[in-house]
Amino acid sequence: MTAPLLRAAWRRHLRLLTAASAVGAAAATAGIVAVHRRWGAGEDPTGGEPLCLPDGDDLTVTTRDGARLAVRVAGPEDGPVMVLLHGWTNDRRVWGAVAKRLVAAGHRVVLYDQRGHGDSTVGGDGLTMEALGADVEAVLDAVDATDAVLAGHSMGGMAAQAFAVNHQATLAQRVAALVIVSSACDRAGRHRFGLFVDRRIADWALAFSPLAPLLVRQSVGTKFNLDHLAAVRDLFVATPPPVRRQLRAAMVQMDFSGHVAAIPVPVTIVAGTRDQIVPFSRSRRIAELLPNAELKVLDDHGHMLVWEAPDELAGVLSAAASDTGA
Repeated sequence: MTAPLLRAAWRRHLRLLTAASAVGAAAATAGIVAVHRRWGAGEDPTGGEPLCLPDGDDLTVTTRDGARLAVRVAGPEDGPVMVLLHGWTNDRRVWGAVAKRLVAAGHRVVLYDQRGHGDSTVGGDGLTMEALGADVEAVLDAVDATDAVLAGHSMGGMAAQAFAVNHQATLAQRVAALVIVSSACDRAGRHRFGLFVDRRIADWALAFSPLAPLLVRQSVGTKFNLDHLAAVRDLFVATPPPVRRQLRAAMVQMDFSGHVAAIPVPVTIVAGTRDQIVPFSRSRRIAELLPNAELKVLDDHGHMLVWEAPDELAGVLSAAASDTGA
C-alpha cells in the first residue's frame, strides 16, 4: 500500500475511533444522568436538608491545648441533655435532622465541630483519639452538662469511647448513657475513602466530576437520596487533607477493645447491616465486649444513619435518656 493510501486509511480509522468514543461518552453521560435522576427521587427523611442545624446559641469552647471548638446549643434549658459527636470528614450539621427532632421533643442538644473540622481549629495536641476524647470533656464542662446522653457517629463514637475510657471522673459526673452509632472500638479507618486521603486528584474528582455521587455511593444503604451523596462529597472536600490523613491514621491505630468493658454507664450500639464504611461486624464486636450493651440493628441501612434513619436515632436517644431518668 502506498504512503497516500496508508494516510487515508489511518484518517478513516481515527474518524471511526473518534465517532465510537463520542457515542460511548454520550451513552455514559446518559447513564449517569439517569442514575442521578433515580437517586434524586429517593427517600429523604431529612426533608432535603442533610446538612442543617437547629436554631440555638453559638459559643466557642477553648480547650487546654488551645483548640477552639465551634458549638451550637439548642432546645429548652431544662430539657434532658444530648451531646452529639460527628464523624470523620463531617461536621456538626450532619446531626441536624436528628437534633431537630430531639429539640421538638423537648431535649437540650449540644453539637460541635470536632477539631480540624468545620469551624473548629486543631490545637497543640494535634489530631489523636486522646485529643478528641479530651475535647468531649471540655465541651461537657463548658455547657455544665449533667445526666447527659453522649452519642457519637462513626469517628464520633470513637471519640466518645476515648472520653469514656480516659476521663471516667467526668463521665461519672456528667454522662448518664452512651450511644455509639456506626462505629468501632479498634483498627478502624481502613475503609474505601482511604484511597482518596493522600491523592490531590480526589478533591477535583469529588467536587467537579459527575461521577462524584458514584464515588461515595458506599456511604449509604439501600434507601437514600442524591442530596445525601452530595453532602458526603461536600464535607469530604471541605476537610483539609492533613486532617483526613492524620485522623485516619489515628483510627487505624486505635484500640479500646481492652477497656470498653469497664465503661460504667449504659451503652446502646446502633448499626446498619449494609454499612460499607465501618462494617456491621465492628459494631457487633463492641457489643460482644460489652455484655450489658444493647445492640440495635437497622436492616438494609448503611453508614450515614444520621440521614437514613433520623427518626429511629432520635427514638434511641430519647429512650436512653428515659431509661436513665434524665
